[in-house]
Amino acid sequence: MQEEKSTGRKILVRYLAITAFCLLVSVIYGHFSHGIRSFWMSWLALWPLVLGAVPAALTVAEIFPFRDTATDQNGAGEVMKDIYRFGIAAVTVSSFLKGALEIAGTDSLYPDVLRYAGAVMLMCGAAGFFYVRHKDRNRQRTGTDT
Repeated sequence: MQEEKSTGRKILVRYLAITAFCLLVSVIYGHFSHGIRSFWMSWLALWPLVLGAVPAALTVAEIFPFRDTATDQNGAGEVMKDIYRFGIAAVTVSSFLKGALEIAGTDSLYPDVLRYAGAVMLMCGAAGFFYVRHKDRNRQRTGTDT
């Protein structure tokens, strides 16, 4: 139990550090952008904060159900959480790329594709995790392997 709480705090600190880094990058990039602003660059730090730090904080506070991770034999719950985390990374990187390209006055399809792929990873990771967790709870409750 104490080890799980320690792990949750480490994840929270990581997401807060990533958020701070993204905020710093956004401010520095905005300072040298000659007054040109981009929605994607201005709100860069929002992605790791809302999608990563908030759920991690709720987990540490024992409010969010990421606690007591899936106990399946093949570790599918952990894989689903990793897919969710990759989604956060993809959406954050696509936001940076989209903002940098807008400030530079050009455009590309790749940041949009990366953002959509990240959104798919977020949805699949979250849905898969909750499915595995639900399946494990049913198995534990009934004592059978379904």
